[in-house]
Amino acid sequence: MVDGKMKRFLTSPRFGMVLGILSVLWEAFWLVGAPIGIGLPQDRHQYFAWGFVALAVSAIQAVWASQKRVSDLERQLAPKFEIVFLPENNTDSRPYLQTLTFGKFEEPGLPMVKMEDRRYRVGILSLSKAIVPSVHVVLSRCEPAGNFIHVGHRLQVMDSDPPEAERDLPPSANGSPTLWFDVVNEVTRSDRRPRDFHFCFANPKICGPVHSGEYEITLRCEGAGVSHERSFAIRKVWDDQLRATTRLSMEPLECSQPC
Repeated sequence: MVDGKMKRFLTSPRFGMVLGILSVLWEAFWLVGAPIGIGLPQDRHQYFAWGFVALAVSAIQAVWASQKRVSDLERQLAPKFEIVFLPENNTDSRPYLQTLTFGKFEEPGLPMVKMEDRRYRVGILSLSKAIVPSVHVVLSRCEPAGNFIHVGHRLQVMDSDPPEAERDLPPSANGSPTLWFDVVNEVTRSDRRPRDFHFCFANPKICGPVHSGEYEITLRCEGAGVSHERSFAIRKVWDDQLRATTRLSMEPLECSQPC
């Protein structure tokens, strides 16, 4: 602990300041010692020289330490982030996977039916100590293509009403994401399984049913001139045993096959 504190002191601008003050006092002593009655040797040039060397070293160290401190702060404040996806199960692992149930009257006079909205999200983890402005997530790739699959369009911010396409990204205090985006969802009666799913675009006018199947997508998070990409596998396929489509699933592409 002592060695660590001493190392931090020797590499901080304060060390250069302290050394500089001592060097100035040293020079002053050899310069004004005799006039104030202190007996000093006549040949004081070597003492002045050592004082000048110490003063130069202190100036160089202070400038170097200050520049290093500025560089460290600039690096910490530089915008940097990554896409996070860590659901703990395939049922309800919020906020990455959320399953909500609600009632709906399909037709007047008929009983309310139980509906289910099941959606996947990604989190954005800030690796900067400053707020990153105007962060958004774009569907940058989807294979195969299909109807209502709009590459290059932005996804919606979680819980935004009306849907928003971007928000500022706050710093993370505990290493957790501080911004979330909806990616895909399926909505149907709780006693049924829909054949289609939807991408959660920020523009609701371009959202529509996407046919069941297996898709590989890439999401790109952008903000302040910085971007980060991550790929996923989206699956909703026909199950011969159930005679119905499976539940919508989303997995990181790098782990959807043997790594």
